[in-house]
Amino acid sequence: MSEAPVAPLVDISLEIAASPETVWRILTTPDLFSRWMEGKVEFEARTGSPFRAEFPHIQTVIAGEVVTLDAESHRLSLTWGLESGHQAEAFPAGCSLVEFRVHDAAVGCRIELIHSQIPSAEVAQGQQGGWTFHLSRLALYANRTDLEAGLTRTLPLWFRAWSEQDDATRLATLEQCCADEIEFRDDWTVARGVGP
Repeated sequence: MSEAPVAPLVDISLEIAASPETVWRILTTPDLFSRWMEGKVEFEARTGSPFRAEFPHIQTVIAGEVVTLDAESHRLSLTWGLESGHQAEAFPAGCSLVEFRVHDAAVGCRIELIHSQIPSAEVAQGQQGGWTFHLSRLALYANRTDLEAGLTRTLPLWFRAWSEQDDATRLATLEQCCADEIEFRDDWTVARGVGP
């Protein structure tokens, strides 16, 4: 007795130097999802919401539905396929399932993407390449988002510290905006740590 063939699957895991909350917010906020994917993405952050992503530059529209949106476990799943575009007949709207899971990691978080129920190995190969590219973009976008938030908070403190005449006040201000393991380098020195 022969076993049934295994359906094509895309399974990618990637460490991201950003907080799980930042990555989750990008995945569940239409405007941020749009910036990440460089398209016009429309959905509501709720189970059952229609999902639609237009990419005019490649004449493609992806359509499906939000199947799972669990903020507590940072799990989002969507049906996924082409409403229009190249391979729309072979990969119709809503025919497959994309699941994102965001987990804590040593530095930032780890995202897992499982794209299942893909109709053919050829379509799966294209999705593998596409998701590899887009998850790399997500990692960069999330990292920059966290860095920007941190800089907005810490840069004024950094400049205030170096304008401060009192040594104790300067040190206290630097401690508010610098990690303990900070390292500063220039042409003349390498300084490690905040303290003297």
